[in-house]
Amino acid sequence: MRDDWKDRTNRSVCIAVVGVVLAAGTALAAKEDWSWTLPVAQYRELDIRQRAVVDRASDLDRRAETSRKERREAEAATSFRAAAQEWKRFMFEFMDAPEVFVAYAHFMQAYSLHQAGDRNAAVKLYSEVADFYPDAPSMLVAALYWRGIAKEENGDGGQAVADWELASGVPGTEGHPLAVQALERLASVAWDGGKWASAAGTWETVLDRHPDAPRQTREIAARRLALWRGLQGQWTETARIVDRMGAETDNPTGWMDGFVWNAWHDDIPNWLGDGYFKRSGAGAPDAAIGKLRRELVEWYAGRRAVHADADKEWNHDLAVFNYRRMLDSDKAQAEAHKLVAAMKAAKLDAESREKYARRFIDILVDSRLPEEARSLLGMIVDSIERLRVAYRIEEQTRDYVAAEAVLGELELQGSPQVVREAKRLRAYLYKDRMGKFEKAIGYFNEAVDPPESLWGVQECLWRLGRKDEAQAMLGEIVGAFPKDAPRAMFQKAEYFRLDGEKASAIACYRRILSNPEWSRSGEASRAHQSLEGLGVETGGGVLNAVN
Repeated sequence: MRDDWKDRTNRSVCIAVVGVVLAAGTALAAKEDWSWTLPVAQYRELDIRQRAVVDRASDLDRRAETSRKERREAEAATSFRAAAQEWKRFMFEFMDAPEVFVAYAHFMQAYSLHQAGDRNAAVKLYSEVADFYPDAPSMLVAALYWRGIAKEENGDGGQAVADWELASGVPGTEGHPLAVQALERLASVAWDGGKWASAAGTWETVLDRHPDAPRQTREIAARRLALWRGLQGQWTETARIVDRMGAETDNPTGWMDGFVWNAWHDDIPNWLGDGYFKRSGAGAPDAAIGKLRRELVEWYAGRRAVHADADKEWNHDLAVFNYRRMLDSDKAQAEAHKLVAAMKAAKLDAESREKYARRFIDILVDSRLPEEARSLLGMIVDSIERLRVAYRIEEQTRDYVAAEAVLGELELQGSPQVVREAKRLRAYLYKDRMGKFEKAIGYFNEAVDPPESLWGVQECLWRLGRKDEAQAMLGEIVGAFPKDAPRAMFQKAEYFRLDGEKASAIACYRRILSNPEWSRSGEASRAHQSLEGLGVETGGGVLNAVN
């Protein structure tokens, strides 16, 4: 709670908050998204006449929101202004109602005018709410927050920031979504303005003052604050923040893992890379990104004990290896050998051994270390599963001859389902990797159900130069499989275009656009673009004109 809050309002109002009044005053303080709607529990406290006015006003606001969504702005503004009049009516007809309801109606009059575009009138009314209802802190927060929005829309960013500072500091409003949103805006303004430390202080306020804020808001604030502290070399503070957020979940190590993943993949290269590193003079962005990633990974490596306490040290060790190999691929092989040996020697139950072996194999494949990946296959107990993983190793590391041999072994396993699976994989291996299109056609026809098999076969025919057959097969798809028809017609057009048969391509594109069942497909949009690229007008009565 800020002791100087009252002085900074420049008003002689007394913020006297007692338990009963606070309970009534937090009508809009839901823990998630803010809504102007009066909560049901409070609505029930109104008498019949009061409810009638609230119903009319609320219906007008909702009608206005619907009009706005449908881009009927004039109707929206008219409905919002009519709603404002109903809220004003409530204030004057029911002046003896509990203060929280009068404050709510007063705020809603301002809010409705604001949404109608009458910002100056709204600012005046927001100020009245802030002056008149010191014992309704929720209304005070809402009025200050939205007054700031109105001022920002009027081009006065400085006064908007001042209002958001007031809104974020109203006593007794911990967890109020608009108090939190005010902090989010303050942090954004500070960060965009190069006031890095001020932004960090605001994130800290979100964590310290608003434990009931929406989880996503707290997590973003925590992630950025934790990473910022690390950037300043304060990795102990990073650990404190990460541990604190993890303690709020049922999976503390999972929160830590997620923090590191998000920092590596998003926050460091994008948030810091595109903003702070380019603007702060902190050095060349690429070098700064690399340096911070190294520090982050070493900090994470030092947190192994936390994972060990949760019996998740292998999750941790594999993640650390993965990050380190992305930092320095030259050292990956030596590190992989050590970790493979450690995994083989580890006292794990069969299920855990297989789980971690599979995960490690995936990382080793991404690292282009097939030999090390193959060395872990013995930890997979089931022979069919072992062959499936072996195929993935060979196919993804581009040893297609070895992959073909593995599929041969898989086909010998006996189960009709497994044999079919192996032949299906062979069809795609031949088509997509080995260029054995004739062989691929046989396997598509044998092991893959239509229309998927037809798609595979037509592509093979096209690549073999048997273009008429490919076009005929696309025609079969159009006639027999309605869901695939627009895609098949678009592919026909593309083949014609590639062959320089412009008239035939245009005819296919037009057929897509003229078919009512295809007109909303993604191919219809692409057909429009393709026709324009060919110099064909696609609007109105000139659809058939060719430039």
